[in-house]
Amino acid sequence: MSKRLQQKAGAVKTEIEEIGFGIKVIKALFQYNDEKTNSSEIESKIHAVNGIEQIEVIEESLI
Repeated sequence: MSKRLQQKAGAVKTEIEEIGFGIKVIKALFQYNDEKTNSSEIESKIHAVNGIEQIEVIEESLI
């Protein structure tokens, strides 16, 4: 799943955390040029990855 997220959505770093009852959370870091794309486009790419059911943005900031 992590490799698909990196290939299809451009994740820079991923971490899988099991939270119980077979439920897993993928924590992913994305970096992108805000002049060329936005977080909505990234979320659409994430939703397109097979197996991803829900997305929650925890933090968004400029570097």
